[in-house]
Amino acid sequence: MPLKNLSQPEVARLSSLLDHALDLAPELRETWLSDLSRRDPDIGAHVKEMLTAIDKVGDDDPLETRDLVGHRLAAAVRTQPTLEGRLFGPYRVLRLLGQGGMGSVWLAERADGLFSRQVALKLVHQSLMGGAALGERFARERAILAGLDHPRIARLLDAGVAEDGQPYLAIEYVEGTPLTAYCDAKRLALPARIDLVVQVLSAVQHAHRNLVVHRDLKPSNILVTAEGQVRLLDFGIAKLLTEGVARETELTQQGGRALTPEYASPEQIAGEPVTTASDVYSLGVLLYELLCGNRPYQLKRDSRGALEEAILTADPMRPSQSAIADAIATARSTTAKKLRQTLGGDLDTIVLKALKKNPAERYATADAFMQDLQRYGAGEPVTARPDSAVYRVRKFVWRNKFAAASAIAVFVALAAGMGVALWQARIARQQALIAKTEAGTAEAVQAFMEDIFRANSADQTDPLKAQQTTARELLDVGLKKIDTALADAPAAKLRVFVTLAHMYADLRLTQQAVDVYRKRVQLAQSLYGKTHPAVAEALIDLSSALFVSQHIDQRDEVLKEAAQILDQIGDHTSKVRAHLLEQQASLYYDRDSGRALELARRSVQLLRAFPPSQQLATALVTLGDMYGFHNEPERAETVLIEALSVFDQLREPYLSEMPQLYEFLADAQVDLQKFSAAEQSYRKGATAARKIGGEDHLDVIRADRSLGQFLFSTSRTKEGLVLMESAKVRILATRGDGDSLFTAWVLTALGRALIQVGRMEEALDDLAFAERNQRRYRPDGMVLALVLEREAEAQIELGRFDDARKSLAEAATIHLVAHGGGIQFNDHVRLRAHLSAVMGDGQGAQNELRQFQSEDGGPRDIKFTSIERDIAKAVAALASARFTDASSLAAYVVAKTERSGFTRYLRIYRAQAELIHGKALLLSGNPADAVLPLKDAVALMTEMYDSDRSPVLADAQVALADCYLDLAMSDEAKKLMAQAKAIHAAHHELGKQFKAPLIRVAARLAAL
Repeated sequence: MPLKNLSQPEVARLSSLLDHALDLAPELRETWLSDLSRRDPDIGAHVKEMLTAIDKVGDDDPLETRDLVGHRLAAAVRTQPTLEGRLFGPYRVLRLLGQGGMGSVWLAERADGLFSRQVALKLVHQSLMGGAALGERFARERAILAGLDHPRIARLLDAGVAEDGQPYLAIEYVEGTPLTAYCDAKRLALPARIDLVVQVLSAVQHAHRNLVVHRDLKPSNILVTAEGQVRLLDFGIAKLLTEGVARETELTQQGGRALTPEYASPEQIAGEPVTTASDVYSLGVLLYELLCGNRPYQLKRDSRGALEEAILTADPMRPSQSAIADAIATARSTTAKKLRQTLGGDLDTIVLKALKKNPAERYATADAFMQDLQRYGAGEPVTARPDSAVYRVRKFVWRNKFAAASAIAVFVALAAGMGVALWQARIARQQALIAKTEAGTAEAVQAFMEDIFRANSADQTDPLKAQQTTARELLDVGLKKIDTALADAPAAKLRVFVTLAHMYADLRLTQQAVDVYRKRVQLAQSLYGKTHPAVAEALIDLSSALFVSQHIDQRDEVLKEAAQILDQIGDHTSKVRAHLLEQQASLYYDRDSGRALELARRSVQLLRAFPPSQQLATALVTLGDMYGFHNEPERAETVLIEALSVFDQLREPYLSEMPQLYEFLADAQVDLQKFSAAEQSYRKGATAARKIGGEDHLDVIRADRSLGQFLFSTSRTKEGLVLMESAKVRILATRGDGDSLFTAWVLTALGRALIQVGRMEEALDDLAFAERNQRRYRPDGMVLALVLEREAEAQIELGRFDDARKSLAEAATIHLVAHGGGIQFNDHVRLRAHLSAVMGDGQGAQNELRQFQSEDGGPRDIKFTSIERDIAKAVAALASARFTDASSLAAYVVAKTERSGFTRYLRIYRAQAELIHGKALLLSGNPADAVLPLKDAVALMTEMYDSDRSPVLADAQVALADCYLDLAMSDEAKKLMAQAKAIHAAHHELGKQFKAPLIRVAARLAAL
């Protein structure tokens, strides 16, 4: 077989065999080549041909040798046929992504129309192995991937066998950059590089917990997305563990060891049983390379044999002693000198522990490796280092560099010649002094809190009244006493301010919380000066309270002041900086959503470098909310589940975080069509809220509003309305117009529901209140845009078309400033199209809908906005007298709801589609066909809408009456018209889209 006719798998195998041949001693190469030619004459001939060509070049120029091999093999690849356009199951191949020993990976897309998704399609090279071996490896990777569910591991989406017998795996397509290339391109400093390795270790630990060892961890199998999130790929040679060991199968024995030698462990090179420690070693090599730009071994001869010998016998050089060129340091945003200084010590020790020859001497687990890196990032002692007293004291001083400033002087004295024993003694005294100060502060705080709670004890003049003191009253008592009781203990006073402020905030007493946070800022400034991290942290907490206060306009300046402090002291990676980023994200949430998302990502990225904490979980909740707003529900669900996992690891209830977390999780699950799971999440949020406070607590009101909105949108309109109306009564009674956000949220959600059931006038009253509220507090925020859109919707129903146009124009301006349109703009586009359609401009409605950003994945995808888009298209077609198109579009929506498997959740949309379908059939002269959809529409709307006030129900009744008249069923028509007229009479005004049909059909009936 000529070289130019080689297939891709044959080229890959030839390349591997040539590497092996070149590493053999000349006296062994002939024997090996003879054996290869006997077993596989064709491939043996190709290897011999390439070796002969290489011999002509000679051994003096290895680069020229490599170029020759590369050019010859590249020529062979270019001549082979492409798979582009071929179908494998439901997937159409787009282009080649890469190839390896087991197979090739192609970018592909769904071609069956069920949904739109690109995947990485993995195809097995049948020419490399046949029969049982091929089946074993393919089935193994499918089984392994199916059992792994982790946000950092590319998911298995599908698997099957094409018509020609070619097996394939459809894996989540990750658009990213190999880890090392990403870090260098971004010029990431060491902390950011370590953070990415921590992400990798988290994924590897998940695989290990599921008894899977990867065995081929290397940069090309670890991609980093544009958002800085790691994805672990290619479990093609992974092993399932039995009793902690991955043993060789017949497949491996026949097909050879598939591994990348540069990252392989000694036991892999030696062909010994593989454990999770092998992955730890590979990640040690990876970390080594990320830190210093080189690999652990300096080779005298650049060959595979020399590399394997070094892995088995040589001691790796410390990263800090590696040859670090200026270009390497620049790629890490530092200088070569500083880089060596940073690497010396803990990082050297961590890396070398991971690279121990003996697996038992490495980190026992990937998790242990990860925790040591996190300890390093937090300035804590790492387990890889001998646990000496001097070492621990030095770490203590680093962590407490502000409180232990005098310890630095002690260290300088030590460097000038003080003995270690004397130095340790002084450090001990310093620690004792710090501990004494801390103890004094703690005692003062305890005494103060006990004094407050005595106001609630039986030892009072009026014990019964005292024991009825509320939590709010106790907080007020504490606030009044704090200045006098702790006048001589400012550190204790500062700590009490933090406690009182958090408690006021938890009780949703926002103005009181703001006042206490302000006092905390002032006290921190007087204690530490205006550029201390404690002042920045106090300012950030103040901004959080301002978010839900009447002074929300002050948040921007407060956060700018905190940012200036952190910038001035060079703090870019601490938890305080992460907290600032999270608060900035919430600041820009409804003003610049793209900026908000990036800030939230950076906050989480910083916090992942530290041990799991409540702050990380809270930042994940914020990020999940941002992803949901950006219509990325899969990412939202992933990070919110991660937040739940973090809270679970902390083993504390953190009840105050749960209602919002479950609400955001439920929102994401709705977008993913996980309706049952979403309902459970909404109800869990409501249950969690009730554990915090009574029915009037803000969290309970918010949870009821969210659950009510979900029930309404999934066709349980009456149950949903009860919850939302109750939430309205309670929010107005407890917070009223003094609330800057949540009141408007509750009224806007209720307003949309009231409009749909036919209570437009009532909705407009509530929405007018919400509009005044938002113009006062958030005149440029997205909530105001949503309020204006709901007002426009009611105005359209009532025939106030000019008012609706003005409302939509103002809302559009806010939308475009906040996020430039996009998917969040879809509902706005739908309303503008609806306005054009009811005014008789069908073409205008169609033009408006061209701005709709598609998020439809196919006939089984049932995103609410996509269904609303399809219904809007049908309405536009009806307004343009394209009755066949309108009928087809509406019938498509009906069929879509039936195929979805979620029919009971989608009745509200089915009713609208049946009405349009029936109208289109009727207007095209098919009354007999129109009867059934119109009857269905009337029945569904009667069940879900207000049967005394819904103009949409009346419209359906009029259309069915018109149909009955065409079929000479005048008695049935009279009954329906009487019901429709009663609904019209309940409104002082209605749009011509409702009035005109009623008048026309009433005239037909009168003529009889």
